[in-house]
Amino acid sequence: MKAVQRGSMQTNVIIPKPLADLIRSLHEEVAKHKWIESEKAGRDIGWQAALEDWLQFHFPNWARLEKHRAIEDALYAHDVGMTA
Repeated sequence: MKAVQRGSMQTNVIIPKPLADLIRSLHEEVAKHKWIESEKAGRDIGWQAALEDWLQFHFPNWARLEKHRAIEDALYAHDVGMTA
């Protein structure tokens, strides 16, 4: 369970592991993009600029690769009898 702050209230929510992994992966990709673009610019470009740029130029390919990975994982799980 994870605590999420919404305004002045804190709510406990359960994030399924695959979703949490997906969010973690996206965050890592944007962080790497921020570092690379900041190095190119010679200054910190900031999280918002990095996120917007990454979403525009890199998200479609990343999403496609993640979709294929999820399909492969599901097929593997089925093949080894991990599903009902």
